[in-house]
Amino acid sequence: MREKYFTRLSTILLLFMILPACSLYRSSSGLFDIKGLKEVQIVDSRHLYSTYDIDKYEREELLRQLSEEQFELVEKYHREDSWPEAISSFEKREKIRPMINNYRAFILAEMDDKYILIIPARANRRMPIGFRPKHDVFFIISRSAVKEL
Repeated sequence: MREKYFTRLSTILLLFMILPACSLYRSSSGLFDIKGLKEVQIVDSRHLYSTYDIDKYEREELLRQLSEEQFELVEKYHREDSWPEAISSFEKREKIRPMINNYRAFILAEMDDKYILIIPARANRRMPIGFRPKHDVFFIISRSAVKEL
C-alpha cells in the first residue's frame, strides 16, 4: 500500500517537472516564452525575406529587444536553408504560397518596417509533412504582410 502511494507520488512529481518543458508556449530551444508574444497571421508571403543579411545597425536594435543567445538563434535559423523542406527554396515556395499563411507565427522583434516572427516547432507540429519545422525557425517579413490576430 505504502509503495503504491510513493510510486503514484513520484509519477505525479515527474509529470509536474516534464509538462512545463513540453508546453506549446515554450520554444524548442527553451529561450523563448511564446505565451507573452502577439500572434499574427501571414497574409502575403511574397514579402518574406529568405536570405536577409542583418546589418550592424539592425543587430544593435535587435540586441535591445533580445538576449545575445536569442539573437544568435535568430541569426542561425532565419534563412531558407534552415526552414522546413517544403519552403526551403524560392521555387518550392512559389508553388505553395498559401500554405505559408497557415503557420502559427508570433512577433518576436521589430526593426524598421519589418517584423521578426518566430515559427515555433511545437505550435506548428500539425502542419503537413514537409512543412513542419524540426526546430523553431524565424521569418523576417514586411509589417504589411502580416495581420494581428
